[in-house]
Amino acid sequence: MSDMATFPDPVSLRLERRLPGTIGQLWRYLTDSDLRARWLAAGPMLLVAGGAYEMTWDNAALSAPGDEPPERFQDYTPTLRGRVLQCEPPHRLSFSWGEGEHASEVTIQLQQVGEAVALELTHCALPFAALLVDAATGWHAHLDLLDDLLSHRAPRSFWRDWRELNHSYINLLTT
Repeated sequence: MSDMATFPDPVSLRLERRLPGTIGQLWRYLTDSDLRARWLAAGPMLLVAGGAYEMTWDNAALSAPGDEPPERFQDYTPTLRGRVLQCEPPHRLSFSWGEGEHASEVTIQLQQVGEAVALELTHCALPFAALLVDAATGWHAHLDLLDDLLSHRAPRSFWRDWRELNHSYINLLTT
């Protein structure tokens, strides 16, 4: 399985990973704010259909000292609010990506495969096809950090990884 996202339609992406550990351990990294903050974003999440969630990113804390974000993200510390759409512990978590007319949907499915966990992340119904590059880059870089944590490796620097991946996704989606 390739680490690069695939694009099932013009406004969706899919990433698949095989990660070390147990499905229960990975589920906690998805749903526990403190653990999720180590690879994605912190914030409360009510784990029932219709439950509210909030995620606040601090990608600078996920980056090495001196690894500055691209200029357009210099002062960007977004908070995203939405709703849990499906919660089937420890196999499936689906949530709106934001609220209102520009909300999209993220579904993460987990399956224990021997001593690893197969993760499939689908982000669909992005409001603009132009968001695919940044969405694929961001999810890919954040999943790289999750893989590092679960593999007990020193986590790579988020912004360095993001910049390298962004060039790859621009080339992939514009050629």
